[in-house]
Amino acid sequence: MKCSGALLAGGESRRMGLDKAGMLVGGVPLWQRQIAILRETGVDEVLVSGPDRPEWRDAGLIVVEDEPPACGPLGGLVSVLRRTAHPLILVLAVDMPSMTSAFLRTLVDSGGAHIGIVPKIGQRYEPLAAAYPAAALVLAQECLAQGALSLQGFVSRAVASGLVRERVMAAAERALFFNVNTPGDLAGFTTL
Repeated sequence: MKCSGALLAGGESRRMGLDKAGMLVGGVPLWQRQIAILRETGVDEVLVSGPDRPEWRDAGLIVVEDEPPACGPLGGLVSVLRRTAHPLILVLAVDMPSMTSAFLRTLVDSGGAHIGIVPKIGQRYEPLAAAYPAAALVLAQECLAQGALSLQGFVSRAVASGLVRERVMAAAERALFFNVNTPGDLAGFTTL
């Protein structure tokens, strides 16, 4: 099944105090690490949601700037859903260094061409390492137009409408969703 991959890297990194995409993990910029993970899943194209950067274009990535800007991750999701060439798009946040290509591939394989899969831990979705159908664009745009920028709200509506299914995470899988938000988080991270 043909699938696009998208790195969500347009955040302002307020808590970190510097751009997360360029942070080094294991001597490699985080954006390069995450792109490698997406490519290992076998996606047919790779997009980056974020500001246009020469290093991203030099790496052969399709850069999609958020439109409208400053709408958080939902704005990035809308932008890549508008641009995807395939019926399914696998998204990954730039600040999830524990994620694996094997896990992401299971999301693609278990959903199908027109059904997305969003991981769930407890009562919260993990919408930044998930697969979404291109058909979710209409709902995402609707949320954006209403100013309902919460990805939790968007995913809840997408589940209710049958666009995505939730996948409850086993205890052993929860570490995959480790998120780097502060310098302390990065200092505490050890590569797999």
